[in-house]
Amino acid sequence: MMTVNVVFAPQYTDHIRKGKSEIWCTINYKMFMELEGEFSKADYPATKTVKLEGEEKNEGIWEFDQEFEYPYGEFNIDLKFDGKGKTQEELDPKEIPD
Repeated sequence: MMTVNVVFAPQYTDHIRKGKSEIWCTINYKMFMELEGEFSKADYPATKTVKLEGEEKNEGIWEFDQEFEYPYGEFNIDLKFDGKGKTQEELDPKEIPD
């Protein structure tokens, strides 16, 4: 198993303020073929979107992080933000400004 720790500390925070927005991580994953007999593909979907939990490290400075465990494979992430309180079905995620 591999452990992937996603940490995001935004430099541009006008859009990402407490109470306004949430950070969403879309995981694109493909298990190595050699492991397909050991692990169920149903337990590790090819695409999964999860909300990252945020914590205010200093006044106005936020850090979002989440840890994932997957069988070894190809792993890519895409971080976006959207308004707070939406369900996954309601999401209309936006690119995070540079």
